[in-house]
Amino acid sequence: MNRNARGVTLIELMIVITVIMFLAGALYFGMRKISLAAKERRTKATLETLKNGLSTYQLTFRTLFNTTFARPTSGTLTEDQVEQNNSELVYHINTPFRVNPDPTRNEAQASVDVGPFITFGEGDLKTLNGRKVVIDAFGSPIFFACSKKQFVDSTDAKNKFTLPVPTVYSFGRNKIDDAGDPASDDILFGN
Repeated sequence: MNRNARGVTLIELMIVITVIMFLAGALYFGMRKISLAAKERRTKATLETLKNGLSTYQLTFRTLFNTTFARPTSGTLTEDQVEQNNSELVYHINTPFRVNPDPTRNEAQASVDVGPFITFGEGDLKTLNGRKVVIDAFGSPIFFACSKKQFVDSTDAKNKFTLPVPTVYSFGRNKIDDAGDPASDDILFGN
């Protein structure tokens, strides 16, 4: 047996495996952080699109549906509340409507098709308990709330009017409504 033959010792092999495992672990956690940031950006983009669709709906009909639903300041929402709220949102901004903008003419002469205000893609909608809902990048339903805000007419300062102001939000990566929590990961768009 030749004692001068050079081979790989067990210690050298263990060092190489340890270095490879360390690099793989660093890569995994780096990619996970990048993936979460991408999901947050996608969720923000979805929320912005929904907010724009709600604004277009509001400009068209001069109102918002379900304007009394406000986000609770404390406590959390039930799954059923979120799903019902979200399915109303999907119905109203994803469905074409026939409206009669001129009440002096009959329905057949003056009716106009409006909407849909947003067309959702394949991965944007999910069916929960028989309701179609919009989901965020984390797989949770998106929620919207309205608050009332008073505006002053620019042509007549005495003329004030109140409009609903929509806010859309996601519960974020923890999928829990953190209403009022300063360390919240909820993502809001609006107001």
